This record gives sequence, C-alpha cells and structure tokens, in this order.
Amino acid sequence: MQLRRREIRATWRMFVVYVAFVVCFLPWAIFVLSLLPAGVYFSKDIYFLTGYLLNLNSAINPIIYCIIYPKIRHGYRRLLCYGSRNETEVVMVTSKTIKAVTAWQ
Repeated sequence: MQLRRREIRATWRMFVVYVAFVVCFLPWAIFVLSLLPAGVYFSKDIYFLTGYLLNLNSAINPIIYCIIYPKIRHGYRRLLCYGSRNETEVVMVTSKTIKAVTAWQ
C-alpha cells in the first residue's frame, strides 16, 4: 500500500512538470513547425510571445520543483537562509552513508 501511494505521488509530480512543459512548448511548436512552413506569418508580438513562453518553462521549473518536492524546498530554504551567514557545507560520501559537515568561514 505504501509503495502504491508513493508511485501515485511520483506520477502526479511528473505530470505537473510535464503539463507545464507542454503549456510552454506547444504554442512555439505549433507556430514554428506547422504555421511558418505553410506560409502563415504573424506579427512580431506573436514571435516574442511564443519565444517567451518557451523560455518561461526554464524559469518556472525551479518553482514547480520547490512546490512539489519537500527535499528541494528544504534545500532552497537552507541555501537562502544560511547562505548569508557564510556557511559552507561539505558533503562527505562514504560507502554506507552520506554525512554533511558544516564549517563556518
């Protein structure tokens, strides 16, 4: 039961990322791959808007991941809150565990 719940949660998370990608990519793909070769031309604003949406996907991905993944949200919080204290984190990887060692500069 626990495994099924985790699979459903993972599927939902990837679906959200996929929908964001399709919403941002589809207008550009329709415009460039089908309308331009057919000889249909639009104003420069449409060019700008489709290019803007295409690049917007890269800008919203960190926000989406922060919202739906608690570990990434915690990492962002640590980065933004502790970064002002000059904290450096060194990750030590051993064969069995991963330890984080904090050193103050």
